[in-house]
Amino acid sequence: DVIVGGVGIYPTEGLPSGVCELVKMYIDAAYRGKGIGQQLIAHATAFAQHVGYSEIYLESMPELQKAVSIYEHLGFMHLDKPLGNTGHFSCPIWMIKSIQPLGN
Repeated sequence: DVIVGGVGIYPTEGLPSGVCELVKMYIDAAYRGKGIGQQLIAHATAFAQHVGYSEIYLESMPELQKAVSIYEHLGFMHLDKPLGNTGHFSCPIWMIKSIQPLGN
């Protein structure tokens, strides 16, 4: 009955058609390492598939290497440059994952 984290899917301006952004991924420090992040990403992915997206893009920072490792484990691939107009100028890590859209 306690909110311990969150994540969102967002149609960021300037992303290619069919691509959404995974945003605001956060888990309370007391609850990290329990698989909650993977569950949130799975839920966000299912939502993105349900509404018809074919790829999920994210941006991160080197200080969040544990999160980046989770993203890699879940199939996100590194990109050489950012996509879209996220406004996250302090995020030098760009990743993307292909998903199977399910349609509306």
